[in-house]
Amino acid sequence: VPGALGAIIAMGLGLGGAIGIYALVGERLRDTTDVTTGGVGLVYAGFGVLTLSGNFLMPWALGKVRDGRQLMQICLIGVMLSIVAFFSLELGILSACFALGVWALLGGTGAPGLQSYLAGLSESRRGVLMALGASAMNLGVAAWSAVAAFGFEYAPVAVAVQAILIIGTGILVLALAKTGPAQVRR
Repeated sequence: VPGALGAIIAMGLGLGGAIGIYALVGERLRDTTDVTTGGVGLVYAGFGVLTLSGNFLMPWALGKVRDGRQLMQICLIGVMLSIVAFFSLELGILSACFALGVWALLGGTGAPGLQSYLAGLSESRRGVLMALGASAMNLGVAAWSAVAAFGFEYAPVAVAVQAILIIGTGILVLALAKTGPAQVRR
């Protein structure tokens, strides 16, 4: 299906990478702040709420850009910058939560935007495209969380470098990929 390959690759690199790296948020918070395990849990809950808020913002945001592919590209830039700040700077709890909030809100907005783009590429193959996108994301989560864990043991900034490499590649793939057939805006 024209336009699908780039979007599916971006699901594995961009979204899978961001979720895989997210597995280390608690470790980083415990290393840089005096937040307790309960506090980490509250941060995780806040991240989930903001991700859900991003999901609800997606239809509005989608109306402001060309398509879900462009929306995901824009959102991944912000997610990547937030991850880089979170893992490379010594942030206090408030600035760390701000970086995580941006990460959550943009990730929650971009991911369903890209799923919407994939779903609109082919009516007859919609289910297959959605399944392939989800599989690429799951593969990315598995692979990139393991890579991030090894990098984090070396130095937290290695996770920031990983984000630049994999999420940056996802952004480039979205920018360079041929678009699919024109989608009907509703």
